[in-house]
Amino acid sequence: MFKFSLILFLQLMFSLVVFAQQTDRDINEENISFYTEKYDACSSIEEMEALRVETTKLSLLNDIAYAKAIIRRGEGKKALIILADLSSQALSSSNYVKGEYYGAMGSLSYSSENPEEAIKYYKKSIFYLRKTANKGDLQSKYTSLGMTYTALKKYDDANYFYKKAIGLKAHGSIKNNLYLELNMALTKSSMGILAEAKAHFMEALILFKNAPDKYAEIRTIGNLGDIYVKQDSLKIAEEYYLKGLKMAQENGFELGRVRFHNSLATLYKNWNNLALAYKHQVAYDSLRNELDLSNIAKETAELEKQYELSITKIELKTQKERTLIITAFSILLFCLVWFLFYQWKVLKRKNSVLIRNAAKLNLAPKEEKLLKSEQLKIIESLEKLIITDQYYQNENITLDRVAKKLNTNRTYLSEAVNESYSIGFSKWLNQIRIKESIKLLSHPENDKYSIEGISKMVGFSSISAFNLNFKSITGLAPSYYRKNRLNPSKST
Repeated sequence: MFKFSLILFLQLMFSLVVFAQQTDRDINEENISFYTEKYDACSSIEEMEALRVETTKLSLLNDIAYAKAIIRRGEGKKALIILADLSSQALSSSNYVKGEYYGAMGSLSYSSENPEEAIKYYKKSIFYLRKTANKGDLQSKYTSLGMTYTALKKYDDANYFYKKAIGLKAHGSIKNNLYLELNMALTKSSMGILAEAKAHFMEALILFKNAPDKYAEIRTIGNLGDIYVKQDSLKIAEEYYLKGLKMAQENGFELGRVRFHNSLATLYKNWNNLALAYKHQVAYDSLRNELDLSNIAKETAELEKQYELSITKIELKTQKERTLIITAFSILLFCLVWFLFYQWKVLKRKNSVLIRNAAKLNLAPKEEKLLKSEQLKIIESLEKLIITDQYYQNENITLDRVAKKLNTNRTYLSEAVNESYSIGFSKWLNQIRIKESIKLLSHPENDKYSIEGISKMVGFSSISAFNLNFKSITGLAPSYYRKNRLNPSKST
């Protein structure tokens, strides 16, 4: 009855947690990587749009993945419109969807050159993703935070979040772990640890041959160019910048074009090649205006304010619902706790009786049994060997060995035990051992020995066998008996 009540109590506690908190949807909820991989495989914006239209069952995660994919291609304005339309749905969805939504907003802020705003979004993304089982997506957000702090030259903060990401490496995809390594290398480059950073970037370019990732490859080429600039190898830097610009143009990465035109303008200015510097500066300014990066940053911040107001309203409504549910369950739990307490008192009284009985455990031969003289001699010799001489402490006792020690055979010995005690030899032996263990457990000076140690002292070869026999004979666990034992003077 007590076990049933305990199970009922645990079930109700679980129900309380479920109803009193806003939890995620089914833990097997679809993962955004399913959509991300499809969009990453597209070679152009047009192909991405066609894929999105072809998706028969559109979901929030699909739209968020699409927005993130076109952000990389420089379609920030379009992504902002999509994310703004999704805001009301996202805030009423699961923690995972909220986390990915905020992650997309962080990517949009970072791409529009607003790292301060990006940090706010990434931290909110992490707040929600930590409540889910999706550790791989959480890892990628830690990596993004490290990258964003690097843009602000806050290297201690960057490395702090990289360590968080490293701790989740086992959960990250091959691509996410590669991005982590690349961003850590970027931070080292920014800190002036150039040789180590260059080695990482060079190794990444080799990896991209077997696992193509144009976005990451273009970024890596640009980062290598930056390192060569810092090492005054301007000709090599120029080669990397031009290569990166060509790849960005061919693959439709507009933000990459912005980055390389800016880098080349600065490079040629330092070379005093003003014609080329002017050419790339004009291209840089033109692209920035076309992509409208400054306005995107402002509109993203404004969208956040509206989103926060909506969340506040929803949380107030949810809190009222929680209060009503918690009150109802609190009353039910109070009644259940009182009932369990009553059951516990009943069980404790029952166990007290078992403790007294265990302390007085009597294993003497049955008086009504009239044994033959030969059997009586065997029993007397057996009790002297097993009990008086403490042969019960031997783990390897068998009926054959005992019979040999008593100068009789196993058949006579077995019959004598059965006639005398109405039980078999093995059961009688285990009862003797349990009685001796009760003596040991009853005295505080033996508390220095573990339960397993006590079991060895009375001849049991395993703690599991000892626990099983003790429970069978006394109705109690040995640990419970020791904790609740009677004073030895009162148990005699």
